[in-house]
Amino acid sequence: MTRLPDLRVADLNERQRAIYKIIDRGPREFVQGPIRALLLSPDLAENVQSFGSYVHYGRCFEPRLVELAVLITARAWTCQYEWYIHAPLAEKNGLSASIIEAIRVRTEPEFEREDEAALYSFSRELLNNHRVSDTTYEQAVRVFGEGSVANLVGLLGYFVVLAMTINGFELGIPPGKSPPLGD
Repeated sequence: MTRLPDLRVADLNERQRAIYKIIDRGPREFVQGPIRALLLSPDLAENVQSFGSYVHYGRCFEPRLVELAVLITARAWTCQYEWYIHAPLAEKNGLSASIIEAIRVRTEPEFEREDEAALYSFSRELLNNHRVSDTTYEQAVRVFGEGSVANLVGLLGYFVVLAMTINGFELGIPPGKSPPLGD
């Protein structure tokens, strides 16, 4: 159960509404997802949005790889909402169902693409060990380049912030849906 009451878009103050319009342009009655919590601090919401806009939508990585990074992060944090939203997007953007399922059940995926394997290894090590081995770092630099590895760290950090926000405020999946990552 969420720690926050429903938040109607119509009830946002002027500052919150301005930020919300930048983040979510959809015609909704209620504010959804982590923005619901972030708008408690409009300055934080604005800065997280700006950072997220660059790392998520700035085309540092193609959508398939962005969604792979999101799923690795969601699984590391057991973030039900993040997984619920992004697993279908990952498949839609070309990530195989077998990779998605392997990550979900915490087994080692079998990769056919070198970029997916490099991103997975780097992300898993950083999220689980809080550091990356020289071998894994060198593989990521070889596949993506140093600048893109920096962007990958930023991308993971962005989705960690969202996972922490979602989990900290217990922003769950829609009522009646089973938690995709188990209890």
